Amino acid sequence: MDLTDGGSGPWVFDGLPSEEVEGLLGNLERRVYASGSTVISEGDHPRTMFIIAAGIADVAVSGPDGREHRVNRVGVGATLGEMSILTGAPASATVRAAGDLDVWVMTEEQLHQAATRFPRLYRNLGAMLALKVARSDRRAAGGRGTTTVLRSQHAPPDLGRALAASVAWHTRRPTLLLVLDDEAEPANEETAGTHLTVTRPVGGFAPANLAHSVDNLRRRYDHVLVQTPRALAGLPWREVHLVGPDEPTPPIARPRPGHTVRGWSEHAARGSLRVGPDIAGVLHVSPLREPDHATLREGWLPPTTPAGARLGWSARDLVGMKVGLALGGGGLKGYAHLGVLRVFERVGLGIDYLAGTSIGGVVASLYALDHGPDAIADILDSAAGLLVRPTMSTRSLLSDTQLRRYLRAQGERVRFEDLRVPLALLAVDILSGSEVVFRSGLVWPATLATVAIPGLFPAQSIGPHWLVDGGVLNPVPADVAADMGADAVIAVRLRSEPPTGRSEGRGEAPSGPPPSVLEVISRSLDLMQARMAPRAEAATTVLVEPRCEGAPGMGLRRFTEGRRYIQAGAAAAEAALPRLAALFPWVDAGIQTLS
Repeated sequence: MDLTDGGSGPWVFDGLPSEEVEGLLGNLERRVYASGSTVISEGDHPRTMFIIAAGIADVAVSGPDGREHRVNRVGVGATLGEMSILTGAPASATVRAAGDLDVWVMTEEQLHQAATRFPRLYRNLGAMLALKVARSDRRAAGGRGTTTVLRSQHAPPDLGRALAASVAWHTRRPTLLLVLDDEAEPANEETAGTHLTVTRPVGGFAPANLAHSVDNLRRRYDHVLVQTPRALAGLPWREVHLVGPDEPTPPIARPRPGHTVRGWSEHAARGSLRVGPDIAGVLHVSPLREPDHATLREGWLPPTTPAGARLGWSARDLVGMKVGLALGGGGLKGYAHLGVLRVFERVGLGIDYLAGTSIGGVVASLYALDHGPDAIADILDSAAGLLVRPTMSTRSLLSDTQLRRYLRAQGERVRFEDLRVPLALLAVDILSGSEVVFRSGLVWPATLATVAIPGLFPAQSIGPHWLVDGGVLNPVPADVAADMGADAVIAVRLRSEPPTGRSEGRGEAPSGPPPSVLEVISRSLDLMQARMAPRAEAATTVLVEPRCEGAPGMGLRRFTEGRRYIQAGAAAAEAALPRLAALFPWVDAGIQTLS
């Protein structure tokens, strides 16, 4: 394709003289994106238009299921980001390089200056946008909402309604609770977020006609919950059991996924930390409080009370919005994770699954233990003096004795099963060369293993494994969070300076003193952790990258200096909020409340 005339397809410079096109292109920055790199993120304001000179780019949007869906693939001559410039609205899609991508970069100012000289540019852009619409560049991704059967077995009267109200709060979409009751008089009640219909299972709502009736209802409601005491055979809908505090746990039909919600459970009332289901798949919900009843009258149920928090997990599970957070390694840059957590707490983005490696594993474990970001910063400060303890042992350069005692003191008998949020910690077995994921048993030994920097600290012997820092193979364990059950995974990768690529060297005699062995090992691992494993990158829904510039080469000696990176983490999280709001509607409401 001859880029001076646009070839056979439409492009932004159609109708302009070749010499003018060459002059315009000659004044533009030329940029190359490696395969898989993000060019534009959904929700950002790029204020830049990209013109593809060589290569292919994929266009993806966030669907109702919380995952990205590719909706288009564009090649040479295509423009990217022009809609945001023309409308002033955030980018409506994410664009990534499908291979090595070579582009010209035209800023908003350069575009307007060029269009002042050549008004045809605006006409060309309008024609190209119309063509994109005609080709359904922004097709709807995902399904038409959800339908769930709530099998009620002596459940508290308000349990189904509370779950429907939680679905409405999280999705901000019309939600219907359809109660099929042989004895009840038909009744309708409409509130701000949900609509309750009580009817007998006859006529259009008889089992034989129910699928057709629900399909018609979904023209108005995005999410339909059908509460009934009887089994509905032959319907492909997800099934959740609602039971009372004394009812036995019913089996969940397979292969359809589901869980059991036990209403007004004494187990929850006793103050169990766990928000999600127990190992048997039972979600224990404490009795509703007066604030719950007040919001239910408005058709909502936010996760701000014990009952609301547990029903919130069930609601996110039903609509495919469970949140996973993967925290990566990076030594003292790990303080940046605390800035990320602060922002997420501020906008009300709860975490359903936590995965971490190295310093990210330490922060994740402390957060799962119900420590807030500020308390975690103090704990990291107090542990900093225990890191650099030289030893004469042949197993490592530094001793982990004091660090081991400190970690045990944080919770010697705490088990993964006791944590508020399901947690996974990653280490690497140097015998088998495989990753080892800890999700059960004592927390402190797994934490010690995930921070065992090879050569600096001793490898940890746990079971049949010799374990070292998980960042050796998987610096940001997003795939682990996805395997735990997260529908969308936020991965936090800690970066120092951007990679410098490749440079030329000249062989000559070494000069100057070499760096210390501590600095060599620490810096080498830091470079390894700057890249994500391919499977972890594929599992990432939103990537948050705090820019921790100026990190000391030997971070262990000056660990508390990492506090300066808390703000870098907060800035990166705030930059990601538009993308997160596109995935999780309640985040958008949280942002609006703060503003």
